[in-house]
Amino acid sequence: MMGREEIEKLIADIQQEQIQAALNASNRPESKEVYKEIGRARGLAYAVGLLKEKLRR
Repeated sequence: MMGREEIEKLIADIQQEQIQAALNASNRPESKEVYKEIGRARGLAYAVGLLKEKLRR
């Protein structure tokens, strides 16, 4: 089982990945890669939500 500190670190790492995905998407405004990066950011947001829910319990 993951401890609170480990989960908080994981959330921070995932949020950093979200930022990177947004930067990648903004660097390629006319590419299909934008949609991949947006999907990646959404998936990461979902993961963060699940982890935050776990912290509340």
